[in-house]
Parts: sequence; C-alpha cells; structure tokens
Amino acid sequence: MMLWLIFAAIIIVVLAMLVFPLLRQQKAPIARIDYDIVVYRDQLIEVDRDIERSLLTSEQAEAAKVEIYRRMLIAEDAELELASKDPKKSVSLRSRLVLTFVILILIPLGTFLVYSYLGRPELPAKPYAARQNDPEFSMARDADQLAAQLEKKPDAAGYKQLADSYFMIRQYDKATEAYQKIIDINGGNATVWSELGESLTMGHDGLVVPQAHAAFTKALKFDRKDARARFYLGLSETQIDEPRRAVAIWKDLEKDSPLDAPWLAMLKEHIASFSKEAGFDPSSVKPEPPSTKSPHDINMKSSLETVPSIAPTTVDPDAAAAVLAMKPDDQQAMIHKMVDRLAAKMKDNPDDLDGWQRLARAYQVLGENDKAKEASSKASALELKSLRSAPAGADPAAAAAVMALKPDDQQVMIHKMVDRLAGKMKDNPGDLEGWQRLGHAYRVLGENDKAQEAENKAAALQGK
Repeated sequence: MMLWLIFAAIIIVVLAMLVFPLLRQQKAPIARIDYDIVVYRDQLIEVDRDIERSLLTSEQAEAAKVEIYRRMLIAEDAELELASKDPKKSVSLRSRLVLTFVILILIPLGTFLVYSYLGRPELPAKPYAARQNDPEFSMARDADQLAAQLEKKPDAAGYKQLADSYFMIRQYDKATEAYQKIIDINGGNATVWSELGESLTMGHDGLVVPQAHAAFTKALKFDRKDARARFYLGLSETQIDEPRRAVAIWKDLEKDSPLDAPWLAMLKEHIASFSKEAGFDPSSVKPEPPSTKSPHDINMKSSLETVPSIAPTTVDPDAAAAVLAMKPDDQQAMIHKMVDRLAAKMKDNPDDLDGWQRLARAYQVLGENDKAKEASSKASALELKSLRSAPAGADPAAAAAVMALKPDDQQVMIHKMVDRLAGKMKDNPGDLEGWQRLGHAYRVLGENDKAQEAENKAAALQGK
C-alpha cells in the first residue's frame, strides 16, 4: 500500500509542475527594445555626469549623445522589422485546457500501464543496500553483465556458464535462450540438450512440454546413458497416465546408476511413490529404456494420449496412426476439437475431478495456459471439497467448524493451517512425514514451487 501512495505522490507532483504553467494567466513578453532603451537612457545620464565632472568637453559630449541616439533609432527599426516577420501569438485558453486534460490523463495511465507490464508489485520490498549481500542478486547481476559481453562476442563456453547461472537463480526463460544459443553455435551435445529440456520443464512448473520432450530425445541420440534425459522422459510418461512405463524407464536408469549417484535416492522414491499410487508392485516391471523416436511423432503421441476425450490406456493404434499421417495443421485442428469436446462435457459434469485434471493437462500441452489454470482451479476446488468427509483421525468438530465457514473463509483457514505446518517444519527439519504432508498440501493449494521445495527436502531425508 505504501508503494502505491509513493507512486501517487510522485505523479501528483509531476502533474502539478506540468499543469500549473498552463493554467496561470499568460502575460505578454517584454520586447527587447524596452531593455535596450533603458540601457541607452543610462548611457545618456552617464554622459551628463561626465560633463559635470569635466571629464568630457561640450563637443565630445554632443558627439557621444548623437551616437547613442543613432543606436536607439537602429534598435527601434530592428524591433519593428522583427515584429513584422514573427508576430507574437499567445496560446488560447482553450488550447491550454485541452493540453492540460491530455497531460492529466496520459501520464497516470501511461505510468500504470508501464508498471503493470514491467513491475512486480507482489514481491516484498527489498532495499538496494540489502540486496548487495544477497547471493542470488549478485549472481543475477553478474549473469546480466556476462550476457551483455556475449552479445558482442558470442562464445559457446560463455553461454554455457550463462545458462547455468540463470538456471540456478530460476530465470528459466533466460536459461533456455542461453542453451539455444549454444546449440546455434555448435549444435550442442547430450548435456546441453538435456539441460535445455530441464530448463523448459522447470519453466512450465515441472510439466514436460513437447519442446522439452524433443530436447531429451535429442540428448539420448548423443548419449543413450544421459541420466537427466532418461529421468525426465520417465516423468513425461506419468503425465500421460503411463506410470508402469515411467517406472520401467526409471528402473532402467537405476540399473545403470553408480551406487553413489546423487539422483539415486530421488529416483527410488519416485519409483516407490508412483507404483504405490498406481497400485502395482514395482518388482513386476521390467527395466526398459526410453524411446528415441523422432520428436514430432513423440509430441503428437503425447498430445493424443493427453487429450482426455480418449482414454490414454485405450488409444486406438489405427486411429492414432491416421492422425499422425495428417498434416500438422490438420492434426492440431483435430486435437483442439477433442479438447473442446471434453470442455463441453465438463460443463455437464462439473464435479468430475479427474476430468478437470485431464482437461488442465490437455490445455497445458496445447499451450493454452489461461484455460489450463482455470481448469486446475476447478480441480483444486473439488479437492478441497473432500474436507467434508473428515479423514481418519481428524477432529470431527474441527472439520465441521471449517465446513461451516464461507468458501473464502475456508481458503483462509486452510492456508493458515498449512502455514502453521510450514512453521513447525522449520523447528523439526528431520520430520520426513511432515515434509511429505507439507508438499502434498502445497500441491492441493496450487503452490507448486513450495511443494517442490518440500518434496526435495523429503527426498533428501529418505536418501540419508
């Protein structure tokens, strides 16, 4: 609130400085001849004084006065000639009022539009002096300086350093651009392609989008053992409801991973959790490497299987092949129609939680992020309704009290409960179950960054 008050005060001061001169009564400017006449009169008086002091003779004084009078006549003639060529015109009151109105409208409106595009009012205040000791701020500043240098002298090694820096400070869009620069320079390698895919994935809140899928597939063409690409290709299978296929890919990666591999603990946790969620024994799944089909075919397969109007486990191979044989524009048109059919179906079945989740994933694949966010919000609202049936061990009276609140008040109370749990975890950082519960709670609330952080801490505890 204070920030907006400061902005308002600045705008008011600026407007006053611009508008006040326009509104006050205009005075005609004093002609230059008026100044010159005053000077010449002073010179005449000075000549008379010189006579009194006997500094000039009568003849000298007369000659000086004649010269002064001559200059006065010349100045008057020059002023008349200038006035005839460039007559002074004062601005009308109506014109000044119109200009005042334009200033009063355009400056505040322009300021608001520029700040709404470039500003981040939701971020907490952080004085510049305090930012100097912030490692992330320092790294961002160094990265921007390096980016400016690379614009003048492009270098693959420099762009690799730049991409890694941007990725560390979570500026994934800039990291993606830097990785692409490396590929433009030398074609990249397995590491660059897999890191590009990871940057794209993190930039889409952990969703392996088609571009990221293609990057991981490209990495495996350079090195079939690339661990990062194999992990995320397994993760992409979970996004199209293929948990067994994901576990098969992860078990293949686990088989090839050294015992001291830093990703091994997280990998085992993913295998266990997704197997448990899908209801099968991971030991019944044989290790299997990820596919290295062309990125176009893989993207289209992902799109088809993610479109929820066709159950992912019952996609007709012949129908899929027919769609893949179409032109890209026709493929996109058909996929959009399928998604539109599901969206229409959800209007008749607004309580279908699984349907809203599938619709959100479909919109994400199509890049329609606003619609994806709307569908995710409706899915989250349905998940919150599950509070009406209190889980085992929950306090029925407390649950009833929550359900008696208005929806907005319910949201506030739920956020407070999650915040209390987060505060408790700061005092108990070794509570594995607590971190898992916190991660799940943040997922339900849609706070994916916080959920990922909690899940990472849980994975780290499991790996100990």
